[in-house]
Amino acid sequence: MAKRKGQVVRSTLVTPDDRQNFAIVDTNDVRGGYHIVKTAALRNAIPPDHRKEGMICRVTTENNGKGKDYILLSGFPTTGNLTDANWDEYKPGLPAGILTSHNTVEQIEYKAATAQGNTKLIDELKYIEDQLALKISAHNGVEDIKYNNANVSGFQTLSAKLADMDSKITAAGTMPTIEDILWGSAPTGHPADLATELKNMNDPTKIIVSLDSKNVTLQSALASLGASTPKVEDIYDAHNTPLTKLISDAANAANADNIKVKDTDGSSLVTLNNRLAALDSAITAAVPKVEDIEYKTATTEGYTKLTQKLADINDATKIMVDNGSGTNVTLAARLAALNAAASGAVQNVEDITWKVAKGGQIDTKLSKNIEDLFAAVSTLQNASVYVEDVKYKTTTTEGYTKLTDKLGAIDTKLDDMNDPDKIMVDDGKGASTTTTLSNRLKDIGTQITTAVSSAEPPQHLLYTVVNPQAGAVESLEFMTMYQCQVTEVCYYVNATATMASDLRFTIEICGPADTAFKTLKQGTFTLGASKGGKYVRTDLSGLADKIYLADNTRVRINITSIGSSDTISGLNVRVTVKKDTTAGVTTNQGA
Repeated sequence: MAKRKGQVVRSTLVTPDDRQNFAIVDTNDVRGGYHIVKTAALRNAIPPDHRKEGMICRVTTENNGKGKDYILLSGFPTTGNLTDANWDEYKPGLPAGILTSHNTVEQIEYKAATAQGNTKLIDELKYIEDQLALKISAHNGVEDIKYNNANVSGFQTLSAKLADMDSKITAAGTMPTIEDILWGSAPTGHPADLATELKNMNDPTKIIVSLDSKNVTLQSALASLGASTPKVEDIYDAHNTPLTKLISDAANAANADNIKVKDTDGSSLVTLNNRLAALDSAITAAVPKVEDIEYKTATTEGYTKLTQKLADINDATKIMVDNGSGTNVTLAARLAALNAAASGAVQNVEDITWKVAKGGQIDTKLSKNIEDLFAAVSTLQNASVYVEDVKYKTTTTEGYTKLTDKLGAIDTKLDDMNDPDKIMVDDGKGASTTTTLSNRLKDIGTQITTAVSSAEPPQHLLYTVVNPQAGAVESLEFMTMYQCQVTEVCYYVNATATMASDLRFTIEICGPADTAFKTLKQGTFTLGASKGGKYVRTDLSGLADKIYLADNTRVRINITSIGSSDTISGLNVRVTVKKDTTAGVTTNQGA
């Protein structure tokens, strides 16, 4: 498949807004198409790069000032392609060379209606087809079929001819088949026998029509008209990418798997789906588990995690009790000692004596103590005990003396565990610092908004200067649609250019509040004499002092230096800008 060369434009060329009414292109500056000049000499002066076989040029001073159209035909191999000798007057109907256009047969019209009143070629072809069908239809009688030239055949109608033949056959005493019937004197261009003549009347390969001033078969004419229309599958851009793939890629651009955003490091790019999945994981991880809850300061036991404290509450080896002699031992040890004592002796309750702190250390019988306890329990059975009345014998490590205070503190901590303003998470700034979950979620939302905003594609400002001369190109200006950063400038001249010296140009800007254009900072660019036909790309995105343009800034180029003997038919410049709404940056800096 042949590659197409040139600048690929994937959008319609328009003026910046309805208030701008300047022309975006002059037909005399394009290759091929329709040109308008005053004289035949100016027509012949159209440059070769602007000529294309099949183009039309109107000379306005001819035909008594009414103008006359000429079409550029192919003269190869007699006079060569695209020479002045190939200009021919453009006439109505189907002039030579019109098949090089992309018109379909339904679109081709006659300048003047045909004898049947038809104004379109498709209607005339249908008329011819209908007439042929009528001639060969079984519903037509031989009485209706006439000869075009009765003087040549000698008969007005076919029925008269057949009647004459019938009389001759009858006279001869034989009845021939239709394949045996011959013309007495066949008309010019017709076969000698009637059977072949009838077959040819229904055969598009035998029906002759005029096309491009040539006689061709009807089948060939229809095939040529159909072949002149290109298919979308056959159209490629400058990079040999099929148009169908470009359309498919544009449709896929809205897929979250194809949108790139900045990762947490602020530089690398990941897909939007991956970034959202990572944020979801971070939010899930931010909900604390009991295993992760720590004391702000270590407990008296030296614990820093709540799980350690909870484990001790159910661990008999960690609970300390009095061993009966004023010394603290673990509950496990105390129980073991009591069990050992109980297993080695059999005593009556009345015989067991222990010390009880009741008005001082005194000895008392266990039986008496049990009786006192039983009496106290009996009293409690008839009493109401409220949690507000329960106190600690000694204050807790937090300073609480009432159980209600302790429970209130625990309830507050539980509430804090479900409060995003109290839950602390990593702030994601890589400095091992924390922030509240609420603030972290706000930061994530801001990052997502910034990432989506930065995903907007760059804008390309395209300048094509024909036969460039020194000075500002005032006919080509673009206006920015938003605050943006200049990221790249690409430029080149035509491959056939001859350059004896360097070509230099600057980028000029005029902001909404400016009264005149000024040269953009770092806006001078040079195309060396040896770079004819080669493009040069200058990356400006990595500059420490980035170049920003304000919204509604007019942008143009100014050719500051070009060799007087250089032959350059076209200078092409592409300025790439990317939307950047960063606040506080300096825009429209002059050189």
